[in-house]
Amino acid sequence: DIINKQAQYLSKTIDDFRNFIKNEKDIKTLSLKDTLDKTLSILHPSMINNNITLISDLKDDMNVEGYENEIIQSFINIINNAKDAIKENVKSDEKLIFINSVQQDSSSLSIIIKDNGGGIPDNVIHRIFEPYFTTKNKSTGTGIGLSMTYKMLVERHHALIDVYNEEYIYNDKNYKGACFKITFNKNSPTNIN
Repeated sequence: DIINKQAQYLSKTIDDFRNFIKNEKDIKTLSLKDTLDKTLSILHPSMINNNITLISDLKDDMNVEGYENEIIQSFINIINNAKDAIKENVKSDEKLIFINSVQQDSSSLSIIIKDNGGGIPDNVIHRIFEPYFTTKNKSTGTGIGLSMTYKMLVERHHALIDVYNEEYIYNDKNYKGACFKITFNKNSPTNIN
C-alpha cells in the first residue's frame, strides 16, 4: 500500500509540476490537517530509515482554497531539509522533527515545523529561499527546493513563512534547530498566475 501510494504521489507530482508550469489547475477546498497527514504518510518510511522521530500535534485545522499537491510538496521540501540537517549534524540517537498546527485567529492557522539539527547559520538564514542557494554539498543539494516552496506557498497561496533558529526543551533536554512557521489565511485568494 505504501509503495503504491508513493508511486501514485510521484506520478501526480510530475503531472502537477507540468500543470504548475502551464498554470492549469483546479483549486480545491483543502483541510490543512488532512494535507499534512498525507505528507507524513509519504515521508514515514524515510523517517524510519533515518531513525528520526516525528512528533506531530495537529489538533487545530482549517480549510483553505488551494492546490493540494503544491502544499504537500512544500511540506515535503521543508521536512526533507530538516531530515538532511539532522543526518549531517546530530550524532546522538535523538533525532527529532516536530510538526504542530496552531490556530492564530478565526481566519488563520500556522503550521510549525522544527527540528533538532542545530539550526541554519545566521549569516545565510536570510538567503535560504533564493534560487540555487544551498548550504548542502553540491552533489546533494540544488538550491531549488526551498525557492519552489516559497513560490508555491507565498506567491501562489499567499501564506506567510517565518524562518528562525530556536532553542527549546523537550523531555528535560535542550535542543536547537531550524523552525519554519507557515501561516495560512483562509481569506487570501489563491494565485493561479
